[in-house]
Amino acid sequence: MMPKAFRAMALLLISCDLVATVKVIVVGAGTSGLAAARTLIDTWDTAANGGPLELTVLEAGTRIGGRVWTLNAAEAGAAWETAGALGAPTDMGASWIHGSNASHPITKIATALGLAEGAGLVKTRNSLAELHLCTTGDQTSACPEATDDQYTTYKSLLAQAQQSADQQNMDNISLWQALSGLSLSGQTRDSDLFQYNLASSAEFQTSGPVVNLSAVYWNDDSKYIGNELVWAQGYKTMYEALQSGAVRVNDGSSTLQVTGPPPPPPVCSDQINSGVNYVSGDPIPCSNVIAMSLCSRASARENCPVSCGTCPPSSPPPPPFRRPISVTYNKRVNSVTYDSAGVVLTTADGSTYNADYVIITIPLGVLKSSDASSKVTFSPALPPATANGIAQLGFGNVVKIALLFPTVWWQPAYGATPMHYYGLARGGTPNRGLFTYFLNVHALANKPVLMTFALGEAADTAEGMSDAAVWTQVRSPSLPQHTSYASSAWA
Repeated sequence: MMPKAFRAMALLLISCDLVATVKVIVVGAGTSGLAAARTLIDTWDTAANGGPLELTVLEAGTRIGGRVWTLNAAEAGAAWETAGALGAPTDMGASWIHGSNASHPITKIATALGLAEGAGLVKTRNSLAELHLCTTGDQTSACPEATDDQYTTYKSLLAQAQQSADQQNMDNISLWQALSGLSLSGQTRDSDLFQYNLASSAEFQTSGPVVNLSAVYWNDDSKYIGNELVWAQGYKTMYEALQSGAVRVNDGSSTLQVTGPPPPPPVCSDQINSGVNYVSGDPIPCSNVIAMSLCSRASARENCPVSCGTCPPSSPPPPPFRRPISVTYNKRVNSVTYDSAGVVLTTADGSTYNADYVIITIPLGVLKSSDASSKVTFSPALPPATANGIAQLGFGNVVKIALLFPTVWWQPAYGATPMHYYGLARGGTPNRGLFTYFLNVHALANKPVLMTFALGEAADTAEGMSDAAVWTQVRSPSLPQHTSYASSAWA
C-alpha cells in the first residue's frame, strides 16, 4: 500500500493538473473566424472568465482566409511564379479596401502593420479608364472608344427609378422593373453604355443581378468614404497577420482598435567605438561620449563625470507579443448539439469536439444549404429569429479571371498615363457583365496581368463555362494567346 504521505502528494499533483479551462471552438478560419480567435487570444481575462482559455479553430478546407484568397505558387501554377505575377491584386477573393479611411477596420489592420497608400497599399483610380463601345454580341470587329461614358446620366436614371418606386410604395419591385420606360439624354435601361455601367457599378457592388435588386433598398447600406486601395502583396497580408499575431485587436465592445508590435527597447550606440551598444539601464562611460544629450558639453573630456548617464529606461519587457492562432484543417462540421451544459460538434470525418462555447463563422451559403455533403444540422434547431434571418438573407456571386500574358501588349505609348481600367460596353444579358470590365494589374503591381470579371447574371454563366469557352469569350483578334489564367469560379 502507498504510504499516506505519498498518496497525499499524488492527489496534490493531480489536483494541480486539473485546472479548469474554458473551452471555446471557432468554426471557420476565414476573416471572421480569425478575427474572433484573435480577439479571444488578445483580450482573454482568466479571472473574469472563469479560467484559462482553451481555444480550438476548425477549418473545413486546407488554408486560412476563406473567401479572401491570395494565390500561392502551387495553386496558381509555375507560369505565374516564373513571371513574378503572384500577389496582389491577383487575389481570387476580395481585392480592394473600399472607401479606405482611418475608421475603416481593414485600414486599421494595414496601419498597424505599418502600411499606407504608396507603401504596401496601392490606389486604383476610376478616372484612369478607357471604355470602348461594342455592338451586342460582336467580338470580331474593333470597338471604337467612347468619348463619354454617360456615367452621370446612369446615376440620374437610377435615382429617378428609386425615387419613383419609393414615392409609390413599390418596394416589392426590382430595380430593373423600376427603370422601365425611363429615358435621359438618349439613354435607357437597354442602352449599351447604361448596361455597362449597370454591370460594372450596381451589379458589381451588390454581387447580384439587377433583376434581384430592390428598386428602393438596393443601395440601402452604409459605406466608408475614402480611396479605393489594393494590397501590394495581396489580402494574405491581412489574414496572415491575424493568424500570426502581428496585430492585436480589442474586445469589440467599442470602436475597433488594432495595434502593431511594441517598439524594441532603446539601444544607445557608441559613436566612438563602433559596434558597441548599451541597452536600457546600462551606464554610458564618459570616455566614449555616446550622445551629447546625455552628458553636458564639457571643455575637456577629463572634466566629465565617471558616467555620462544611462540609456533611457524602457517599459517592463512585454510577454511574447502575440500568440499565433493554431488551426485544425480538413474538419468540416456537420452537426452542432448544444444545451446549457455546453456544445458538442461532430465533423465529416467522425471526430467529436466538446466545448463550453462555440462561435460559428461559416458562410451564409453553407448555413442555407440542404445538401447532405455541406449542410450543418443544429440540435435543437436554431431560434426562429436566427433561422428566419438565415432563410431571408441572400448572397451574390462575382467571378474573377486573372489573365497572365508573356508581354504587356496593352502598354500605352511612351509617356502616356497607363489606364487602371478598360471596359467594353455591350448590352444584353448576360453579355453586359460577361468579361467586359478589366483591371490593369500591370499599372498597379508591374505584373503582365489583366483581371476581368463576370458580374450580375453573367457570374452564374461563367461558372458553368469551360476554360476554352472563357478564353473564346474574352479574347479578340488583337489579343495574343495568354500564358495562363486563374479563376475564382470556386466562390
